[in-house]
Formats: sequence, C-alpha cells, structure tokens
Amino acid sequence: MSPEIQIIIQEKAYSIWEAEGRPSDRGLDHWLKAEAGVTNNKIKSNRKPRPKKAAAKAEK
Repeated sequence: MSPEIQIIIQEKAYSIWEAEGRPSDRGLDHWLKAEAGVTNNKIKSNRKPRPKKAAAKAEK
C-alpha cells in the first residue's frame, strides 16, 4: 500500500473516530472501515463507464 493511500485511510479513520465520539477502544474498527471505504472508492473510480447501448439494455 502506498504512503499516500495510508494517509488517506488515516485521515478517514480519524474522521470516523471523531464522528463516533472518540471512543478509546475502536481504533482497528475505524481503520478497517476507512480502508474499506477508500478501497471501494478506488475500485469504482477505476471502472470504465458502460457503453450507452449496454446501459439501456440493462435497464429493461
């Protein structure tokens, strides 16, 4: 994992920790939740958009 991605995860985990009232015993949970969110966003951003024809067929 690149240092840049680790910093993004760390910042997201910190935000989650603050939003949940700064509990002292949930660090790993916050890290994993942040990591999953960052990973999912990266996967979504790497996907190519579907062609319009295929998208129209999928809606039917």
